[in-house]
Amino acid sequence: MKALLLYSSREGQTKKILEFIDNELTDYQCDLVDLHQTTAVEWDLTTKCLLVLLFDMGI
Repeated sequence: MKALLLYSSREGQTKKILEFIDNELTDYQCDLVDLHQTTAVEWDLTTKCLLVLLFDMGI
């Protein structure tokens, strides 16, 4: 099974979270995709998708 892990991160923390999730999802082949670095997403054969975005309150 294939999981698509999409993320947006300024300082790399969101990517680190998804890398941890990737390691935990041992039943899935995970593709991590930085939404700032890609123009297209491959949805073929994707069975799960997780979207994680930066939430910054400016504090």
